[in-house]
Amino acid sequence: MQNNRRNTTFLRRLLIVYIAAIGLILVLLYDALNTPLLNVALVRFGFNTFVSFMFLALGVLVWLYARDRVTARLMYGVTCAVMFSFALETATDAGSLFAQTVSGACSSLALLLLALLLLHFPQDMFATLSQNRATNRNIIRLRLLQVYIFIAGSLCIVAMTYIGIYTIAIPPAWLEVCYQLYNIVIMAGIVGTMAISYRSTSSVRERQQRRLFVWGVVLSLSPLLLLTVIPEALQGIIPVTAVDGQLSTVSIVLLPIAFGYSILRYQLMVLDSYVRRVVMSVSGVVCLAVLVYVAQSTLNALMSAHSSPVIILLTLSLLAGLAPCLWYMAKAGTERLFFDEVRHYRRFISTPTTAGEQSLSFDEVAHLLIAAARQTFEAPDVCLFILDEKGETYHVSPAAAGGVLESGEQRFNHTIISLLSPTTAEAGLLDRERNPLIFERIAAAQRPLLLKELLAEEQPEPGLMRYLNIRQQEQEEMDTLFAPIRAQGVMIGILVLGPRGDQQLYAGPDFEIVETLIGRFAPFLETARVTLSLKMTNIQLGEANTHLRDANEQLQALDHLKDEFITIASHELRTPLTAVQGYISLLRDYNGEEELLPVAMRAEFLAKADLGCEELTLLLGNMTTAGDIEMVAQRVTLADVSLHNVTMNVAEMFDSLVQQQHRTIEITVPDEFSVRADAQALAQVLRNLIVNAIKYSPEGTPIQVSAVRQGEQIALAVRDFGKGIPPADQTRLFQRFVRLERDMNSPTRGSGLGLYISKQLITAMHGRIWVESSGEEGQGSTFALSLPTVVVYPEESTALSINKASPQLAAESVIR
Repeated sequence: MQNNRRNTTFLRRLLIVYIAAIGLILVLLYDALNTPLLNVALVRFGFNTFVSFMFLALGVLVWLYARDRVTARLMYGVTCAVMFSFALETATDAGSLFAQTVSGACSSLALLLLALLLLHFPQDMFATLSQNRATNRNIIRLRLLQVYIFIAGSLCIVAMTYIGIYTIAIPPAWLEVCYQLYNIVIMAGIVGTMAISYRSTSSVRERQQRRLFVWGVVLSLSPLLLLTVIPEALQGIIPVTAVDGQLSTVSIVLLPIAFGYSILRYQLMVLDSYVRRVVMSVSGVVCLAVLVYVAQSTLNALMSAHSSPVIILLTLSLLAGLAPCLWYMAKAGTERLFFDEVRHYRRFISTPTTAGEQSLSFDEVAHLLIAAARQTFEAPDVCLFILDEKGETYHVSPAAAGGVLESGEQRFNHTIISLLSPTTAEAGLLDRERNPLIFERIAAAQRPLLLKELLAEEQPEPGLMRYLNIRQQEQEEMDTLFAPIRAQGVMIGILVLGPRGDQQLYAGPDFEIVETLIGRFAPFLETARVTLSLKMTNIQLGEANTHLRDANEQLQALDHLKDEFITIASHELRTPLTAVQGYISLLRDYNGEEELLPVAMRAEFLAKADLGCEELTLLLGNMTTAGDIEMVAQRVTLADVSLHNVTMNVAEMFDSLVQQQHRTIEITVPDEFSVRADAQALAQVLRNLIVNAIKYSPEGTPIQVSAVRQGEQIALAVRDFGKGIPPADQTRLFQRFVRLERDMNSPTRGSGLGLYISKQLITAMHGRIWVESSGEEGQGSTFALSLPTVVVYPEESTALSINKASPQLAAESVIR
């Protein structure tokens, strides 16, 4: 329905264009029939025809594509009126009354329509004053404006009447006065309107459009004024040659171009930069033409005054040297006068100069880019998406402090993400793999893209529709611009600009300014991005180095343990092995000699050799168990085990050794105590603890084995009365191959594995093992272990403190 309505409207506009074109052709035919067959007249007719078609073409372009339809109607009326005036100029000069009447009437009508156009464009004064009626001053201004329009319209009718009467009779004097008054009022109104509107408007765009109107008129009429009118006025004073009006009026074709361009400039998509180059080139050509005229006039004056050839040559050289300077000044002046808006934007872009003066982080550069975009376009909603290190997604940058964004900024970011990548909207990321077509369009775009272009399902329409934006104002709620940021051929980011603050569309110079803005900040963004990537790489390398250093330290520790193991194993195994070999050798050597080796001594040797074998078996068993302790711990089978029976069985194994050393093992373990444990593993642990107590305490001192119940656990303690263990060394006792420094060179042998194996086995049975000792001589040490009585794995582990002055155990604290 909407497309049909749009097509119908466009066809109506085309019908009006056809009517104007047919009227122009008929007028030109009439003009040709009334043109004398002279070279000068034919040249003038051809030039006027060309200018007429130029006005028609620019009028048609505005009429078909301008969004503001009131401006389009007024501009179309002005161009058509001027078009008919030029088309009938040759017949008017030839004396055709019809041509004079129509041409004069069209000229008067063109002035009135131009005055109304300037009241409406680029700033609608009626709408502005009507919306701001709060003050009496605005009401008075509105009334004066209405009076001005009424007087101008009335005088226009009188002027057209005067022209119609003048062609057939002599009009009354008062009618001629009214005609001249009309011209004065209209011209004064046009000049006053342009001055007042230029000073009152605060919009850069509106000032730029007004400037294009003014300087377009100046540039198109200045050759006629400088080359023809002024020289003709000065011919009686100084010897100058006036240029034929046929040549000096060629620049009049710039007038419709200036009018049309000023209206359609902010609907252009990509042509603005080319138009500016053409305008600057035309300005340079006009200035060079004036310079050539000045050079010719100067040469004529010098030759008529019979000046010397040297002076003539120097003058011509000076004028020739001025040509490049004049060309450059003409182009620079044109940009300053016609396109000051671009310079205005560039000043905003160059404001944040700190990006190149110091080393900035990635987020700081992003802040500067967003701030420059907001200031340049007065756009409150601006966001920046940056490619991540993996090159898969784009994330919002800069990251909000604490993950919190302002409500408006967050809402705009979420809207953009929802449009481009709905599936990752919750994560706040743009995933180009989910919607590759959109990202391909952005990456391949030669200029920033509007939202409607980005989401369009079809290719851009051919012809002018590709370069013009003709959307109506009510459809511009979401006029958003997407600009790719490239570095090294890769799209590293996307700058998204929300609607402009002045409620205008993005068009014309905006695309160039956006590219200039991105070109300024893209190197800093890429540098910060690479720097951040290098920092992350350095962090990862640092972590890898830390892991390697830790692994190396572990290898060194293992190597040290290996050396310690070899040293300890060779030392510990050699001593009992030497004893066994010695006693066996004695038995072999004196086996048949009863007088030298009595039976009692033989029994003693056998007992000591047997003891050495047992010690070797224990050492080898510990070493084997330590090497395969994880598998041994996994094979632990828990069951209800009588703690009293295990303790008594282990103690019986040491009866002969205890009697030999004149010591006792005092056992205080109630019969009813039972624990959840592996009987064999528990016996091995208890055997290791008793062996250590015997080794590291003097002969004749007792060994105390006691047990107490603590809630759902039972604690078993083995205490000796030896040298004790310094507190600084207690934390190392349960590690592999650890022996105290004082014991390394003592007669007491050990592999440093018994306590390590005991801890692993107790841990596998869900228990704990620890040591308590003051380190004082004679106070000895207490090794304690605790095991659950039932299958309960408490959330809190219990650490028991052993009372060193008593063989009894007491719980003192709970480790939380």
